[in-house]
Amino acid sequence: MTAPALLGIDIGTSSCRAALWSPDGQRLGGIARVRYHPDLTPDGGATLDPDALVAAVLRMLDRLPLTRPVAAVGLATFWHSLLGIGRDGRPVTPLLLWLDRRSDPDAEQLRAQFDSAAIHARTGCPIHSSYWPAKLHWLRRTHPAAFAAAARWCSFGDYLAEQLTGQCGGTSRALASATGLFDQTAGRWDPDLCAAVGVAPDQLPPVVSPAALAPLLPPFAARWPAVARIPWLPASGDGAASNVGAGCLTPDRLTIMVGTSAAARVAWRGSAAVAAGLWRYQLDDERVILGGALNDGGSLLDWLRRTLRLPRRAALEEAVAAFPPTAHQLTVLPAWGGERSPRWRLAVRGALLGARLETTPIAIYRAALEAIALQLGRIVALLDAALSAPVRTVVATGSALLGSPALQQILADVIGRPLQRSAVPEASSRGAALLAAERVGLLRTPLDALPPPVDGVIEPIAARAASYREALARLIAAERALEEAALIG
Repeated sequence: MTAPALLGIDIGTSSCRAALWSPDGQRLGGIARVRYHPDLTPDGGATLDPDALVAAVLRMLDRLPLTRPVAAVGLATFWHSLLGIGRDGRPVTPLLLWLDRRSDPDAEQLRAQFDSAAIHARTGCPIHSSYWPAKLHWLRRTHPAAFAAAARWCSFGDYLAEQLTGQCGGTSRALASATGLFDQTAGRWDPDLCAAVGVAPDQLPPVVSPAALAPLLPPFAARWPAVARIPWLPASGDGAASNVGAGCLTPDRLTIMVGTSAAARVAWRGSAAVAAGLWRYQLDDERVILGGALNDGGSLLDWLRRTLRLPRRAALEEAVAAFPPTAHQLTVLPAWGGERSPRWRLAVRGALLGARLETTPIAIYRAALEAIALQLGRIVALLDAALSAPVRTVVATGSALLGSPALQQILADVIGRPLQRSAVPEASSRGAALLAAERVGLLRTPLDALPPPVDGVIEPIAARAASYREALARLIAAERALEEAALIG
């Protein structure tokens, strides 16, 4: 008989993907994918239509050949999304994404109202527009009718589960911990923050330990009979699942991801104190994940390729790789989408400094790659300090990073240590499947003991270290100068 497979579903900001995986993490067949684009508005809005996104997930699952027995389904979705649900079970707001910056003034107001360090310690999240408290405060202030119509609030992963099963089964600790509204120490929704933003804790989903969702509704059971009578696990955060899929679940292994956004993360079984500049989420009831994130990753690189009309990928990579490090004499502040780590400033915008008439599009693109790497290097330094030692194993993940050898080399040079290139192009899907395998008892090797699957190592070029240290100093000086001039926040 054919050994059972695990179905791993990953719902990201710009596409959803699914694949079948063996219990030891080998992909079985192809990847089903559906792409979409957030609705970005001039005032900083970033939303998706929740029902259109559910429909995209359904189309993706229709495209996946389910030709072998499936033992369980693991689900990973983007963190920080917020959706208001009316008494009839229908959405009363769009799905607000982590990238939505319209609540910057509300985050500023909450920072003035609360001890920000205490909130960070309790929730693991700085007060920032990426998280629920500021978004809820903004909705109540600017859309009072929609806010009043919401009987409850949830993440997209919870809404998807409800559409598939017809039941509201609660949320995972992974999703709750990344809302900025959940007291991770007390294991409850924070009553002071709830009162400040005008929601009652019973309007928020119960936080449940991992357990199978309710059975699929009959139409979906008939649509996908191979997964109709098996466990579907509650959604985890896509970043947490990425660490699992990349084989980085011990404190000596760090993942650096560049997809739509960018992040550096360390996960392990145990607990962690918060650290300045970083967030602390939970992977599940037993594991913590510490890291930092940038809003600008592949999203900025895509914008530059379109706007500057850059050549196709192969030619672009060749030109960028041939460009000497920092020879462009530019400083880029990569905050087109606003800023998270390491400073968590509000109302920040991106900047390109030092351009001259002879500056070329290739030079600008190279400068942006270096800026993203420099910002990730700042996060890695914060993680090293929080862990009291440099992380030895660094694994590169994410489509934008794995698709750019030039960025891989720049990043290795910036952090000054070897960069192991993940052999898993869909780490979050693999991680969701492995988490499902663990929870249904199918793992052949303990999850924390699985090694990172890699297909190459990029060694740092030591001669470039001094140039990048100088570039980082210029970037930090530019941030301070523009802030003093009140030009970026």
